[in-house]
Amino acid sequence: MKSLFISSQKFFSKEWVRVVLYFVLLIAVFLLTIRVLDYFNLGIEELRALTQRFGIWGSLILVAATTASLVFSPLSSSSIIALGVVLYGPIVGYCIGFVSGMLGGLIDYTLAYRYGQRFIGRFVGPKTLLQIQTQGERVKLKGFWALLALTPLSLDLVSYAAGLVQFNTSKFVLALIFGVMVNTLVVVLLAAGVIQFI
Repeated sequence: MKSLFISSQKFFSKEWVRVVLYFVLLIAVFLLTIRVLDYFNLGIEELRALTQRFGIWGSLILVAATTASLVFSPLSSSSIIALGVVLYGPIVGYCIGFVSGMLGGLIDYTLAYRYGQRFIGRFVGPKTLLQIQTQGERVKLKGFWALLALTPLSLDLVSYAAGLVQFNTSKFVLALIFGVMVNTLVVVLLAAGVIQFI
C-alpha cells in the first residue's frame, strides 16, 4: 500500500511539471504568433472581422478540429481552443472548448470501451498506449476520485484509459464534465490574459 501511495505522488508531481511546461510553451507560441501577425499588420480585430465572414461554419470547424485533436493524441487541443478565444472572444471560445472536449472525451471512451487497446493503438502509437494502460490501472485501483483528479490533466489519455478498463459510464461522464470545465477554463483564461497583456 505504501509503494502505491509513493508511486501516485511521483505521478502527480511529474504530471504537474508536464502540465506547467505545456502551458508555458502554449503561451510562448501564442505570443510569437501575435507578434508575427503584428509584423504583417494583421491585428486581432482584423482576424475577427475575417472570421465573421465564415459565420457559424468557422466555429464548427474549430469544434471539429479540437475534437479530432483529442481523438488523435499527438495533436494539441489547447492551441485550437486558444485560437477560438482570439477569433471569437472568451465566451464563445469556452463554448467551443467545452463542446469539443465533451465530444472528444466521449469518442475516446467509446472507442476504447468497444474496441479495446489494439484498435486505439492505431490512433495513439505504442508509447502513448503504454501511458494509457498505466493510467487505466490507476483508475481501476483508485476509482472515481482518481478519474476526477486525472481528467483535467490529460483528457484524451484518461478517457481512453477509462474505456479500456470499462469504467462505469455515468461516473465517467461526471468526471469528464468536471475535467473539461476545468481544462477549458484554464486555457481560456490564459489566452484571454495574454490578449489583454498585448
